[in-house]
Amino acid sequence: MDAWITRTYIQELRNQAEAAELAAEDLDAALNTGNVARSFAAVQALLAAGAMVSKMIWPSPRSPKWSRDRGEHLEQTLGVASMEVLRSRRVRNSLEHFDERLDEYFQDGHRSVFDRNIGPKNSMIVVDGEIPLHLRLLDPRAGTISVLNDDVRIKDLVDALRGVGAKADVWLTLNTGQ
Repeated sequence: MDAWITRTYIQELRNQAEAAELAAEDLDAALNTGNVARSFAAVQALLAAGAMVSKMIWPSPRSPKWSRDRGEHLEQTLGVASMEVLRSRRVRNSLEHFDERLDEYFQDGHRSVFDRNIGPKNSMIVVDGEIPLHLRLLDPRAGTISVLNDDVRIKDLVDALRGVGAKADVWLTLNTGQ
């Protein structure tokens, strides 16, 4: 991959890290005011930034070879191989395939869901003999975000995105003077 293309991708990684930083700030502010809608808008923005970074550096194994090569190049160039929270596809896939997973849940005969809850996961009640599916759950005490019962620690996600952003900043400074 030539330097211009590399720079374009690394600039986008930095942009996503900045978006994640703004989302983390928005999440803190929304939680402090008790604004549920803003809290989950910030959560979605944070998860989306994480998903974008993940897809750029670790594309699906089913992606075209050029995309997989690009991901390998970015991973090596930035030295981000050990960022498991971004590498993992669990929460990313729950967000991106939300509709399909919800379809499966309902097709299996389930009828109980909770959505946009803020609080501990273990405080939810049993409805009609089953524990409802958490569409989206934010647990400030545990520091987790859950989408369709797949969890990610907020601090781990934000720290990893900050790490990618910092590495992108260093690379851009050294290679383009930005």
